Amino acid sequence: MSEAPGEFNAFLINADRRLNTGLLWAASGLLSLMVLLVMIQIVARYVLQDAPAWTEEGARYCMVWSALLAATCAFYEGADPALIKVDAGSPPALQKARSWLRFMCVLVFSGTLLVYSPGMILRSALRQSEALGVNLALVTMVVPVFALVILFHAFVQILTGRAAERRVT
Repeated sequence: MSEAPGEFNAFLINADRRLNTGLLWAASGLLSLMVLLVMIQIVARYVLQDAPAWTEEGARYCMVWSALLAATCAFYEGADPALIKVDAGSPPALQKARSWLRFMCVLVFSGTLLVYSPGMILRSALRQSEALGVNLALVTMVVPVFALVILFHAFVQILTGRAAERRVT
């Protein structure tokens, strides 16, 4: 792992931390909104005997955005799934190999998503959701956002030599 110069290193780490915090708040807010919409639907269905379709659609879109934004936070915090566990007690060469392999996998995965996202968004832009009348491009925009954020986290981790902010076990 190459080390970035001191001030730039600190800037990257701070920007990465702030981005993660903002996305964690956004994911939490969207998850809360999803739960609220589901509760409205349950009350409307079982108390009023008539559930509005827009609550189901809104909850679904909140779930998609919340899940993908939360996945970027999991990646940042090192809580994403791993095939092998390499921790601070592992040999330095293994830690370095793991970091580069992880970075390369993220680069291939995110790169593929970014290459195919414009076409997916253009196809989605031709459709409107039935209940809310929302352009579906707004829903699918989360895919390139997800890919760019994970790629940014990976670049910061590889450039600064810094692992995840905190380890979740």
